[in-house]
Formats: sequence, structure tokens, C-alpha cells
Amino acid sequence: LDSSSSSSSVEQRRDQHLQRWLSRHSADHVNVRIRTYLKCVKLWTQHFAINSSINSTINGYGWIHIAMFLLIRNYKIKHSENDECVYPCIELPHDMDCAALFVQFIQML
Repeated sequence: LDSSSSSSSVEQRRDQHLQRWLSRHSADHVNVRIRTYLKCVKLWTQHFAINSSINSTINGYGWIHIAMFLLIRNYKIKHSENDECVYPCIELPHDMDCAALFVQFIQML
């Protein structure tokens, strides 16, 4: 195996994990908040032009993972069946809205 096919395989597995996590967390109203929050992060990075690895900034994929880090760090379900998973289950409080998540994101930076 050459390194390009190996890295491609790693990227495919990474993308599959991310897609499963997003699918699992987009089935109900809780995840409308998560998807909106992630979209806000994306739009914020685009507005300030800080989402391009070509311009020596973190790319969009990286920013989404930083945003997901906040969710996982603050809202990970303790002792979930997939604790070892790269993208563990999270549970947002019922009164948590997208704006509050975005404020936490900015404060975390």
C-alpha cells in the first residue's frame, strides 16, 4: 500500500464516523439545534474569512470539529454505549438554544 491510498482510507473512515454522528443527532428537535449551531459556526468563519487552509487558516472541516468538541466536552452522555467512539452521544438541555451554544463556542475560543 502506498501512503496516498492509506490516507484516503483513513479519511473515508473519518468521514463515515462524522456522517453517522450527524445522522444520529439529527433525528429530533434537539438536533435541529445542533445542525443550526454548526451552520452558524460555518457562516461565522466564512464571514470573517478564517476558513481556508490555502490562506493559512483552519479549514471548514476543522472549524466544525472545534464546534463539535464543545458539544462533546460539555454535553457528552456519561457511560454511553459508545464512550470509546470518536463522536460520542451527546444530550443538550431542553432550554439550550443555538444562540447559547454559539456564545459558548466564542467563549471557548
